[in-house]
Amino acid sequence: MFVAGEGRLNGIDELRRRNEALQQRISRLTAAILRINASLNVDTVLQEIVHSARALTGARYGFIMTMDDRGRLRELV
Repeated sequence: MFVAGEGRLNGIDELRRRNEALQQRISRLTAAILRINASLNVDTVLQEIVHSARALTGARYGFIMTMDDRGRLRELV
């Protein structure tokens, strides 16, 4: 059975769902930025960036490599 306007309602529901998902991602990103800015320690900041990036993307693992002036691996976070 077809109900007039049903497709439009499904479209609106989909837009609402997408909007809520985007709002949640923005909220998580904002929280990550605040946590990162809370520390002046470089090691803590890098670890927080890795943690936040994993949480935002759903990744199981993450890392950051820092390089020295010669392009050699300096640190792996």
